[in-house]
Amino acid sequence: MCSSFTFPRPTTTTDDLENLYKVYGIDRSVVLDLAGAHETPETVREGYYGAYLSFFHSCGLIFPIPEPILEVLAELGLSLTQLLLNFLRHLVAFLAKAREEGLAFGLSEFRQFVLVKRNNQNPGTFLVSPRPGRHVIEEIPYRDEKWREQFFVFKMDRASMGYFEFSQLPRRWGENTADDLENLYKVYGVDRSVVLDLAGTHETPEAVREGYYGAYLSFFHSCGLIFPIPEPILEVLAELGLSLTQLLPNFLRHLVAFLVKAREEGLTFGLSEFRQFVLVKRNNQNPGTFLVSPRPGRHVIEEIPYRDEKWQQQFFVFKMDRTSMGDFDFSQLPRRWAENIVPSGSSLMSDEIHGLMRVLRRGRSNWFTFDRTRIQTVFALPAGIDRAPLVEESGDEAEHSQEVVVTPSVHTHRASWKSPLISIHDSDDEDVSGETRPPVSLSPGSEDETAAATRKRFRSSKGALPGSSRRRFISEGDGSSFAAQSDLIFLAGHMRSMGCRLPSLASSVEREVYAKVAVSSSKVMEAFNEYVVTMEDHVVASRNDKEIESISFEIKRLSEELETTKREGKKDAEKIEALTEDWRRVHLENEALKGRGLRRSKSREIGTWVSKKKEVFAEIRLQEVTANIDLPNELKDRGLTVDAELAGLKEMEGDCEGIVALAAVPDWSISELDLSQVSDDLANQVGGSSVPDDSVSS
Repeated sequence: MCSSFTFPRPTTTTDDLENLYKVYGIDRSVVLDLAGAHETPETVREGYYGAYLSFFHSCGLIFPIPEPILEVLAELGLSLTQLLLNFLRHLVAFLAKAREEGLAFGLSEFRQFVLVKRNNQNPGTFLVSPRPGRHVIEEIPYRDEKWREQFFVFKMDRASMGYFEFSQLPRRWGENTADDLENLYKVYGVDRSVVLDLAGTHETPEAVREGYYGAYLSFFHSCGLIFPIPEPILEVLAELGLSLTQLLPNFLRHLVAFLVKAREEGLTFGLSEFRQFVLVKRNNQNPGTFLVSPRPGRHVIEEIPYRDEKWQQQFFVFKMDRTSMGDFDFSQLPRRWAENIVPSGSSLMSDEIHGLMRVLRRGRSNWFTFDRTRIQTVFALPAGIDRAPLVEESGDEAEHSQEVVVTPSVHTHRASWKSPLISIHDSDDEDVSGETRPPVSLSPGSEDETAAATRKRFRSSKGALPGSSRRRFISEGDGSSFAAQSDLIFLAGHMRSMGCRLPSLASSVEREVYAKVAVSSSKVMEAFNEYVVTMEDHVVASRNDKEIESISFEIKRLSEELETTKREGKKDAEKIEALTEDWRRVHLENEALKGRGLRRSKSREIGTWVSKKKEVFAEIRLQEVTANIDLPNELKDRGLTVDAELAGLKEMEGDCEGIVALAAVPDWSISELDLSQVSDDLANQVGGSSVPDDSVSS
């Protein structure tokens, strides 16, 4: 089974389903099952229906599913799995409140209180929000997380759905709701007499109920289709043997645009003309449908989108009657899809098609100018009955389907043969009512004599010719200066419409003068038309030149920006290299400073140790001298004898030798000294101050 949407992988387990039986009191007669490998919320196996665990955990859904809920789903054409939790909570709450009050409550009442909206975060699903001023149920959560992963299926039977006829429920997800159809009435101006309806359970774009016809919302949203459907569109469908739902939006846009352009020009346009401009192709992505593309060299309508997304999911039906199809005999339309279409005839560029293409290319030909107002206005006008003027071209030009304008040659010599006689009747002439005018001889005459007068008349009258009704006078045949009979008849009718009375042409002189005027007017109009076409081509060429110039300027600007970026990048690389070199130099200097600082510190420590040693010896020597000086004085003052003092000194000498033996130092080398460590701060000081010597007290 193929799905049109993307879904997360279900996380439901057998324990979850068992929990529904035990905790939520579901009867064991209801058959619950896990989703299969190819089952999604959109498509499940035959005889089963989909749901989410959260519908029972937090939305109040029960088995058997209450019949009013199933009726709302059937009327909306939605599957249960298309409802967001917010939607189901509102529906359950309103139904419960209404039943508590003993009131009837269905879809029509429900939609009076809520707005049904598409959920853009999960395409194909729907939520609701209370209508302004009609808030009834309070504190219903608006969004939920990961509810789609809790998918499972259950068997459709009396245990799960009661006595409801569950065949009314759609087997696949519906994309349209009654709100979408209501939108056609309100926004797109469809008359209420047109009966629109959602597609039934078993209806498809290929086969719909009797008396109804299928269409897509996008045909009205973006293709310009209107009700009643214009008869020329229905005629093309009948001739091709196609149903409306077999057309891609691209096909319908081309058809609508060509019909509108032709009717604006007052020209007849049908399937044969349409197929001269487009190629009808099968759509391989959606078998049974058809699209079109312009034939090479015959591009008329600009900027028509070629592809559309999910247009087939917006299907609905409408009743076939006069309000939807006008006076067209809709029994001519096929009831089922056609597999093949009638092959088109010759595609060679004929003079008639060449002239038609030139006419259709005038004015607004961009698809985005075909708004609903323009389309409705044009189709309200009578159908065109004129044929496009003929334009000659060579066989080689026709083979390549290129538009080539043939300028008629002007003969300076006077024709030696007589022109055909054309009868022109003026029904407004009271004097000759009911009479047949004598034939008018259209011999060329002297063009020089009438050229100045012709130009003067043309300048004074060209402003009075409306652009939409201006007729082209184009010479036929061998390029001679004789006007065609239809052109002269048109000229006569135009003169009458402008309030000009035709001359009686009673004499040969009058006929001759009138013939000169007609021929000159034809040549002037032809020259003017050629000028208009040339200017149109010039405008198109100028627009293309401007686009090319704009693209060239943009390329030049981007190239300059690229060069600037490259230069700036080079400068940045040079700066990075310089900074790297500076860092390397500073690092080496720091290493050198650390080495010098260590050596200075050790030298200073050694000098300090030597100085302290000398100071100690000097202090000892000073004490000895002082003792020797004081000895005689002490002997004299105390009356001591030499022998007694000598004995005391010897005793003291023994004590000193013992002290010296205890204080002996085995090694006076530097390695045995307890020198202080050199710090990093000391090493980083360049030309730092010396460390002061500590004084040694006695």
